[in-house]
Amino acid sequence: MRLSHTKSFLLLIFLWGGTNSPQGFFSRGSGQESPPAPVKSLPLRDSASAALKQFQALKFGLFIHWGLYAQLGGTWKGKQIPPKRPYAEQIDLTFRIPNREYGQTAASFQASRFDAASWVSQAKQAGVKYLVFTAKHQDGFAMFGSTYGPYNVVHATPFGRDPLLALARQCHAQGVKLGIYYSDARDYHEAGANWNTYGNTWDFPAQTQEDFARYFYGKVFHQVRELLTRYGKVSVMWFDVPYKITPAMSRDLRELVRSLQPQCLVNSRIGHDYGDYLSLSDNAIPAEPIADPWETCMTMNDSWGYCAHDHHFKSPRQLIIHLVEVASKGGNFLLNVGPDGNGAFPPESRQILHEMGVWLAKNGESIYGTAAAAARQMPEGWYCTAKGNHLYFQITRWTPGRITLTGIRRQVEQARFLSDGAPVQFSQRGEQLTVILPKQSVDQYCSVLQLRLRTEESL
Repeated sequence: MRLSHTKSFLLLIFLWGGTNSPQGFFSRGSGQESPPAPVKSLPLRDSASAALKQFQALKFGLFIHWGLYAQLGGTWKGKQIPPKRPYAEQIDLTFRIPNREYGQTAASFQASRFDAASWVSQAKQAGVKYLVFTAKHQDGFAMFGSTYGPYNVVHATPFGRDPLLALARQCHAQGVKLGIYYSDARDYHEAGANWNTYGNTWDFPAQTQEDFARYFYGKVFHQVRELLTRYGKVSVMWFDVPYKITPAMSRDLRELVRSLQPQCLVNSRIGHDYGDYLSLSDNAIPAEPIADPWETCMTMNDSWGYCAHDHHFKSPRQLIIHLVEVASKGGNFLLNVGPDGNGAFPPESRQILHEMGVWLAKNGESIYGTAAAAARQMPEGWYCTAKGNHLYFQITRWTPGRITLTGIRRQVEQARFLSDGAPVQFSQRGEQLTVILPKQSVDQYCSVLQLRLRTEESL
């Protein structure tokens, strides 16, 4: 192949290893539903360091937002949720729906198409390694068989089953790790929770911190204990919106989790630096790699919960690029799906998951178990990850011809495309590596160039 030009880029490649330096302290508490007496503190991540490394290696998770709000599909009494607040899972907040009326939607919640085996199978085929299910969202309705009153899917709906139990069994059977979302600080069904920011002010008068503490050490501790004792191994407890929650409450909740499942991780939205890893803002990707363990959660469309009129779905290509970028910066990618009120994934979501699974089946080696390999001045649309003595360049913008990369300090033994194993011509002089890309990319969405280096020290 004759080429008329060469593109040269300087690469400064190094590993961003996750640190285990503690952000705070936790202590082994008794798990009682009243504030425990002070006990000796231990480093924050001591009992979960191995679990944290395993979590970082997973890279790709599936968030599932499912609750009574799915039955409404983003519409209340003929009014659709507005574009400026496109979150169907918060429809009761958006329209200030009285609890009495919102709770009546449970009477028609039948979820006739719910199939836990299918949900987990679709996730697994998509290349997902862990799943996070909304056991209780901010509406306060438990999507599991809680004994804390009848306001739950088992006792209040004709569906009458525990979907979390079915999901837990399928996750354990199919080898997908189970995570549980639980809204601890915001609960529109409970008067005491109204003390927190964005509480239910339309049903309840103003509350005090003492009122919130009774709710927190009552309902929250009761239900978290249920979640961690009835559903087998839980890899992650995913808390949310701490706002006014106190440091003592964050600490005590963490201690409760640790006392019941010592290897269960907790995300940073527990508040006050008591998390094992950082949860970024919704849909956020950092500009640079982050050394500490981190995760970003992202919607496929605009809403987290099912919204019948929200068809603003990202393309499979967009989401694969987001996954690649997150991995290249050392993070985990938690992609959301909102099943409808019948318990089915929207067709757009099914197609996205299928396409991502096809790509990961060929290129997943460049994602799972990798570390961020920061590379400066790469061609636009290129990303880089590292594992062992391999570098992986994910190419989302294809430019055929010679591309020269500088900063490869060790000898390159092999260059090939990961998806089909096709060799890539290359030459190396010192720290300068030149590769020759063919006219056509080898993958529809993102081609992966794998470099095998002589030794692990080359990274």
